[in-house]
Amino acid sequence: METVVSHFKKKLAIIVLSISVLVPAHANLIVNSSFESGDFSGWVVTGTSIQNDVARDGDLLLNAGTVFGDSFQNVRTGNFAGNALVCCNAQSVQAERILLSQSVDVNQNTDYDIGFWLSNDSDSDVGLFQSNEKLQIFVNGIGVLTEEFIQLNKGNLSSDFTLFSSMFNSGTATMLDLTFAVTASGTERFNVSFDDFYLRPTSVSTPHIKWLLFLIFLWILLPLNFSKS
Repeated sequence: METVVSHFKKKLAIIVLSISVLVPAHANLIVNSSFESGDFSGWVVTGTSIQNDVARDGDLLLNAGTVFGDSFQNVRTGNFAGNALVCCNAQSVQAERILLSQSVDVNQNTDYDIGFWLSNDSDSDVGLFQSNEKLQIFVNGIGVLTEEFIQLNKGNLSSDFTLFSSMFNSGTATMLDLTFAVTASGTERFNVSFDDFYLRPTSVSTPHIKWLLFLIFLWILLPLNFSKS
């Protein structure tokens, strides 16, 4: 004989199951986000950098300025990461930078976290500017990083990577064009390592919330059909 408690448990189980279906997992929407394919598959690579590649941790990177000495690929996670030879990041000088772009499908009215990690495995610390002309993350052509000067300290460990990130709301958009513009250094060319790009939802979109509340409301109102034991 079904009791109030057992009937309530069944309803609760169905609600929990429905929540897992309605609420999307916070998965990374970037394809080949850490370059584990061993190349730039999934990315459109443009920009003014004269040299870029995907390499393994510790691989020698060539053609950097003498102030940086020998430069090496640093990897944050996995077996591979990307690199580019960049320079001319003074405020008054046109930057040599790599542009990495993807288009992704998104939910409307949803908060997203976007970012990537940079590393400097050379003999010298290096400075960079966050701005639309230098290092930036563009979402549908709009830069989401605030203007700021940052020093990228030298180091060859995964923990030596620096995160560049921001949050935004998708509004009415169902697809976003993303471009990560990467550069650093002053007038000497510098090999920068980059890894673990990401775009993740941080909230449930409004339509999902509406359906979820409707489901809970409906199950609360339904009569408890059970027999007394």
